[in-house]
Parts: sequence; C-alpha cells; structure tokens
Amino acid sequence: MKPDAEAPCEAEPRQQYANKCELLLSLTGWAVGLGNVWRFPSLTFENGGAAFLIPYFLSLVLIGLPLFILELGLGQIYQQGPIGVWKKLRLPRFQGVGLASIICTFFVSLYYIVILAWTGYYMARTVIAIPSGIPPWTEEVPGFTCPVDEYHVKADVGGNSDLFLPNGLYNPAYEADFFCDQKYKWCKSPAFADESTMAELACEEITDSERCTSGGCVWTEPPGHVKRTSTADNCPARAAVTFWERHVLRQSSG
Repeated sequence: MKPDAEAPCEAEPRQQYANKCELLLSLTGWAVGLGNVWRFPSLTFENGGAAFLIPYFLSLVLIGLPLFILELGLGQIYQQGPIGVWKKLRLPRFQGVGLASIICTFFVSLYYIVILAWTGYYMARTVIAIPSGIPPWTEEVPGFTCPVDEYHVKADVGGNSDLFLPNGLYNPAYEADFFCDQKYKWCKSPAFADESTMAELACEEITDSERCTSGGCVWTEPPGHVKRTSTADNCPARAAVTFWERHVLRQSSG
C-alpha cells in the first residue's frame, strides 16, 4: 500500500450550538413571527374571542407541542434535514413527506416575504415621518379629506336638522331610521323604460355593488327612504385604508 494513497473523503462536521441560550434564541426566532403578533389577535377576535382560545390551547397541547418536540428531537439526534432524516430512520419511502414539507415551506415563503416587505415599508415611512410627527396613514396628512358618505333614511325624518351631529356622523338617536340591509336588491329597469313606469315593470335584481351609472339605467331608492349625504370631520380608519390601497398596494382609481 502506498503511503500517499488517497484516503476516503470525509464529510465536514456539522456546526453545533455553543450553548443552550443560542438554541433557545434560534428556536424562538423560527417559531415566533409576525403572525403571532399581527394575525393571531385578529383571528381570535373574529372567531369568538376568549372562547376561541379553548380549542386553540387543546390543539396546542395535544397536537402542536408533541409534533414540535418530535421534529426538534429528530433533527437534534440525527442532524439531518426533512428528507435525510427518513434515511436515518430506515424509512426511505417516507422521504416524500420531507419533500412535501419543503414544498409547503416554499409556498408559505412566497406570501410571507411580501408581508415582511410591507412591514419594512411601514417602518421606513414611520422613520421618515418622525420629523413632522404626522404618520402618513392618518387623516392629519396635508391634502387628505374625508369622503362624502351616502345614507338612506326614512322619508319622515330625512329633513330633520339634527339627523347628523356637528362632526358629520349620524345621530345615534336616529339609528333605527337608517336603512342598513345588506341583502336589499336594487332594481334595474330595461333601457327603454322611464322612471314613471318603473314600478310597473319587472325589474332585474342586482346588488348595490353592481349599480350602473349609464343613462339607460333607472335606480330606485329603498322603499320609503330618501338619500342624504354627510362628510365626517374625522375618519382615521378611512385614512388608513386609503394609505394602504394607494401607497402600499399602489392601486389605481380604476
């Protein structure tokens, strides 16, 4: 045997955590993300509030934590990825499970990166707005005006001077007189019809969001109601939505 014979190639040793603190910080950064701070409170509110936490914690204890510990333990023991770990377990046919998890992570990353970009954009705009003290998504931004809102109220109270408060919001005392039926269908008459024969014609039912503005369409107000308009002095939610649509998403008016 020659002394300078080539030795078999040895794989480089995998890096190890220096201490438990590094491991805990790494796991925390992997498990805790924007969804915990941003999405979870919203989901809790939309699905029953505190009642939602009961099935959530049951699922966490019975399913989430055992799978988390199992995945972490297998990774620490065998020091392999989601595909190679099945070879170590002598279950090569299950490598497809690891491949599926990689594909799922890829698709999650596609939208999660966008969310991170939105977060970075908001942070940058916040820093830029520090000298003026006016966040760009508030109604205090120069040039922003609250939009005109349309209301439909009962005809017998439509002319009352106190229907709207001085700040432009509707008077809660008249809340029962405002029309608010999301299932109401607006009537569209045929193009040849005029307004006088509207009630006698068979109308085509369409939703409020599909209302036509062409001259051939004749629209009816909800029966027994009249239209009134008002502009609120303060509309922080509308200002935030406007910033989101025009500056973050860059949506056009069309």
